[in-house]
Amino acid sequence: MSMFLAVVSVVLVYGAPFIVVMNAGAAFYSIRNRRRGIDKHYSLVPLAAQFLLFTAAILSPSVPRWGLVAIALADLSLWQLLYMPLFLLRRRGKT
Repeated sequence: MSMFLAVVSVVLVYGAPFIVVMNAGAAFYSIRNRRRGIDKHYSLVPLAAQFLLFTAAILSPSVPRWGLVAIALADLSLWQLLYMPLFLLRRRGKT
């Protein structure tokens, strides 16, 4: 059973950077489209990579924690969620 959990945790750890890269690509193309005046927006997937990494950390104690934290902090959707309350407060103060 421990071998199965180790394999599942490795799959989750390798799946999370894929989501991080896809979120970065979505942010890049959304900003590019906004600058060009195109009304196409690509949404980020919030907290999906963090959920995968948290699950991998629970399943396997042999996965290095610093690597999981580094991957989780590299996700742009996490920073967007952390910035959103400040953005809403600033926007509320302007009206």
